[in-house]
Amino acid sequence: MVSHTSPQQRCGLALDLDALAKQEEEEEVDVQQLMPPHEWSAGFVVTYGAFFFSGASAIAMWSCITLCLDFFAQKYPTERVGFVFPVVNMSTLLVISLYMIVAGRQLPLETRMHGSLAAYLVLVLLLPLANILEMPTVVAYTLTIMSLVGSTICSSVMQSTMYGLGGVFGPVFLQAIEGGKGFGAILLFVIRLALKWHFRSHDEGADGSGAAQELYYAKLSMAVFFGVAFVIVATTWTLYTGMKYAEFAEPMLEEYLMVQDETPINATLLLSTPLPSPTGSEPQFPTEQSPLLSNNVVWPREQIQRNEDAQAQAESEEEGLLLLREHATSATLVNVLRTAAKPFFSLFLSFFVCLSCFPGLISAIPSTTYHLADWFPIVLVGCYNLGDLVGKNLPVYVMYFDVESLHLPWLLQVSFIPFFMAALVHPFADLVTIVAVVFLGLVTGYVATASMILAPSVCSEYQKEVAGMVGGLSAILGLCIGSYNGLALEMLIQLWTKT
Repeated sequence: MVSHTSPQQRCGLALDLDALAKQEEEEEVDVQQLMPPHEWSAGFVVTYGAFFFSGASAIAMWSCITLCLDFFAQKYPTERVGFVFPVVNMSTLLVISLYMIVAGRQLPLETRMHGSLAAYLVLVLLLPLANILEMPTVVAYTLTIMSLVGSTICSSVMQSTMYGLGGVFGPVFLQAIEGGKGFGAILLFVIRLALKWHFRSHDEGADGSGAAQELYYAKLSMAVFFGVAFVIVATTWTLYTGMKYAEFAEPMLEEYLMVQDETPINATLLLSTPLPSPTGSEPQFPTEQSPLLSNNVVWPREQIQRNEDAQAQAESEEEGLLLLREHATSATLVNVLRTAAKPFFSLFLSFFVCLSCFPGLISAIPSTTYHLADWFPIVLVGCYNLGDLVGKNLPVYVMYFDVESLHLPWLLQVSFIPFFMAALVHPFADLVTIVAVVFLGLVTGYVATASMILAPSVCSEYQKEVAGMVGGLSAILGLCIGSYNGLALEMLIQLWTKT
């Protein structure tokens, strides 16, 4: 459990942070030293698990919605859910993530985490119930949109907070968030694959299946998907609650709270705070109100010493205010972006390229050699998720890039876009497409996670929390713009093939 620090402890921690910040400025960042091996103590396992499952929780709700998108399109045929749902999700993610960086991070940590996770659990149940239970279509659609917006807000608050914590806790825990996302995606994919196989086998053994049977399968699948999401979010909440009582996490949580205290949003107003007068309130020399023989008389030598002490105290307080403003200024969005611009751009580019190709272009590529028909898109999605999962877990063991060399894979990443456009117009052999999709997932997962790890490592101790949150925002920007770019590329290819 996080304990309150005494003034002496607070001062000591502040000095430690200053020393570490100075050391970071003087020494070149060694990424391998930033990722020391941890003993697998119970506290470390609980802490790592909290970050890991928070990553899975961040994508759980949206992954479930995308898996059920055909059902939603059939139930709400006039609402263009294939366009509306992604726009609502991405727009909400962008707004809330930006708010969390600018102001939301100063909200109490417990309020952010417990409030968002509790509401998230309720909304994970509300959305499927609104579509499984019988109710008017207008009511069901309204509840669905409300649940989508609310769950996106909750996941964004939780995700931004955990990225901020990860920036302070260290690269291992930032990787845990990314690894959790890969795990959540592959888990839901395997469940989808198993359900599809089961239902198809069941249909082959039956005399026939009508629309009612398909609707039943769709609702059953939805219940399974969102049930798994509920378990993931509940596990995250349980592990986070346990993390606060873990001896392993306690000093880092205290450091996180200390960094927040040292980087308040309104620190620029502190210089307008009137400083105490360097002189005392008592008269310096005897007056009529202070007779010569009075006990309240302050002799000149004592008064000089007192004035010097008061002046020193005032100067110390002024230096403290200036230092606090310096820390807060360094932790602003603009300064953090300037400090770690290259890793942030690498994050943006990774997800921009990924969403430009996947799932839009890739899922539309037909099977030419293995004749897998409607199974081919599912195979490609699984191959991407597998490559992505491996890529997200590699950087914590093998880091090939540093900030200076982080630009090396950019050209390779961009080349995926024309490759998959060509594969859609003139399909390659299935094996070539499968290998390329696995490689896309591997490169995207590795470069994005490496960039997420490197971003806080080049920042001062007071910038690490914001750096973790800005990393999440960079990824969301890449996802948002990349998804629109993918849609534009699909339309361009359709026009090209028609002409």
